[in-house]
Amino acid sequence: MSSLEYFLQLLIGGVTTGFIYSLVGLGFVVIFKSTKILNLAQGEFMMSGAYMTLALHSLLRLPFLAAFVLALVAGYFLGFVVDRLFLRRMIGAPIFAVVMLTVGLSVSLRGLAGLIWGHEERTITVPLFHRILKAGDFSINFGSILVILLCLSLVIVFGLFYKYTRTGASMRATATDKNSAMVMGIDISKVFSVSWGLSALVSVFSGVVLASVTIITPSMADFGLKALPAVVLGGIDSMLGVIVGGIVVGITENFVGGYLGGMAQQLTPYLILFIVLVIKPYGFFGTREIERV
Repeated sequence: MSSLEYFLQLLIGGVTTGFIYSLVGLGFVVIFKSTKILNLAQGEFMMSGAYMTLALHSLLRLPFLAAFVLALVAGYFLGFVVDRLFLRRMIGAPIFAVVMLTVGLSVSLRGLAGLIWGHEERTITVPLFHRILKAGDFSINFGSILVILLCLSLVIVFGLFYKYTRTGASMRATATDKNSAMVMGIDISKVFSVSWGLSALVSVFSGVVLASVTIITPSMADFGLKALPAVVLGGIDSMLGVIVGGIVVGITENFVGGYLGGMAQQLTPYLILFIVLVIKPYGFFGTREIERV
């Protein structure tokens, strides 16, 4: 492989990884835009989605599309139930306490997955994702193209949802000022439940996408924390920012890994996170009034 082909392969791989970071990061943004909560269990929601799809498709023998849709529905209700059982009781509590609750939730979900599924590596075959497109000596996995298209489509759908629907307007109003939203007649408890449900749904979506290009284990939840630097870089309340941040982190990480080795690659997202928090904590497109947690 020539140096140019190697460079292009690293670039495409980095863009693909970046868009997966963006998908995972979108779950952070959905929660934060309406509740101002940083959900550190996002990776575990993603992992749960991968396992739910695996169970429905591989064990119950449902067609992949049916398994995927059912997993999305189950993911929404998982987020809804988590809010009703745990987060609802935390309304008005200090932000730090709520964030620590999400840490406990992440540990619980990961432990439950290990208890049910064990820690063996599992795979799921997603239609079309493993087709190879060739142009001369250059080849690209069709899954990379699908990841990019799926991410862009989801961001556009959520952008339109927030801008043009009544529920989206209620979520934006609640995030801006909860007291004023209540005076306006907005049921903020319902807004919180819908936000958690949608965030979990997005996480299931990203979990299936990630599972299509890698293996399924409880430790795949770590990808959620690796997506956090992309979210902070772009701005944790910006959907456009999460795409930009994901692409920057994904490309940087892939090139560092390709030219300097795997250990440097593992450190790259967290080094980016450190630099952004010190220099520009609100990110490229984030709002300056964001609280730091």
